[in-house]
Amino acid sequence: MQQLVAADRRATAGLQAGDARHGRNPGPRRPLTDDIAGRARMRSVRGVIDAVQEGRFRLVTEDGHVVPFVLSHKAGTEPQDLPQLRNGTHVRVDFEGGGHLVALLARHIEIEE
Repeated sequence: MQQLVAADRRATAGLQAGDARHGRNPGPRRPLTDDIAGRARMRSVRGVIDAVQEGRFRLVTEDGHVVPFVLSHKAGTEPQDLPQLRNGTHVRVDFEGGGHLVALLARHIEIEE
């Protein structure tokens, strides 16, 4: 056991605590609450729903971008209401998420006139 401890000390003698080669994070980390607050900002987008499957739908924005969404269980719209919105109705979707997610989380869908 003492031999293992001594070998470990020799192997790490030239490495500092923040050295990436030592398997540690090389820089300071932000608190987790900052990460969550940064991602939780509500945004909205306008467009037309062109595809619906269960609680998922695809929105084509006014500038032609296609955006996939998952309907939040807290949204005022139910999954069974989504197919009726595929008739070319213009909607505004308030959502959360972004980054590397497969789909954004739709928190609120509002029909626009």
